[in-house]
Amino acid sequence: MNAKKVGKIITALRKKAGYTQKELASKLYISDKAVSKWERGVCYPDVSYLRKLSVLLDTDIETLLIGKMSFEDRKWIGVIDLKDRNDEIDLCSYVYDKPLVYIFLSYFLLVGINDALIICDEKEESFIREKLKKDNMCFLNIAFARKGEKYDLDDRNVMCIFEKYFIYGMGLSSVFQRALANNGDPTILAMPRTPDESRRQIRFNEDMMLSVNDNYVDTQYNYCYLPFLFTKASLFNKDYQKFIEEKKEDVFVELLNRGYAELFIENRDDLKDASDMLALLEKRSGFDIYDPKEIALQRLLLQEGE
Repeated sequence: MNAKKVGKIITALRKKAGYTQKELASKLYISDKAVSKWERGVCYPDVSYLRKLSVLLDTDIETLLIGKMSFEDRKWIGVIDLKDRNDEIDLCSYVYDKPLVYIFLSYFLLVGINDALIICDEKEESFIREKLKKDNMCFLNIAFARKGEKYDLDDRNVMCIFEKYFIYGMGLSSVFQRALANNGDPTILAMPRTPDESRRQIRFNEDMMLSVNDNYVDTQYNYCYLPFLFTKASLFNKDYQKFIEEKKEDVFVELLNRGYAELFIENRDDLKDASDMLALLEKRSGFDIYDPKEIALQRLLLQEGE
């Protein structure tokens, strides 16, 4: 950790939340001098304050400890490259009150990635361009390509989503951050499933690497990979899915706990279920879930009024 970076983030989030140092201190039952020391990088907040501090500043503990809102010391780009394309469900399809592409872009924004490459057809590109302009998503840097076209990722690390998939739950950004922390070494995400779920099933060893032999951890549940891949551009350009489908070695596995609301969107019925799920989550929470602009404001990628 870097005390100066932690202090800068606390300062920025405090001001965004509208607190003075004294007001924040009073909510934590400490002196404003203590808050001042944090913000000047003199010392770190005691661990006992982190949970409440993260709630007051509308962020997560990992962001406070990392001391930055994005992985600015690494070059990352988000890529949307759906392997199964059909006319029934595409990036323009609405999940409740927002297009599917907004949900995918929100996954990237959760970890501060606002550069993205969207591989789509002409109709989808036209819709996305108009929608981004209408909603003033000026903080997003979007490029487009067609399936099969060559494209240059400038040797950046890649966070890719390659299936139509909805997931929501506490701690998701932390899971993404752990995957990014591998700094481009191929990493996938996996979640426990019931024994009858064999599709996308994987095994991993004690080093949390994909297992291609009998050396694997014996777990209570089947673990199945999710449609996210984190890797270097040089590896991604070859064929990103072979890392998973062929169970190559040297692929890290990050595990998600049970309890996430998630769904593969493969047909109209799935789309309706995802829409109902999102509508219920927004109604019960009172938040506009997976709105790119709201996430950008929280991650300090956008200032109020822009």
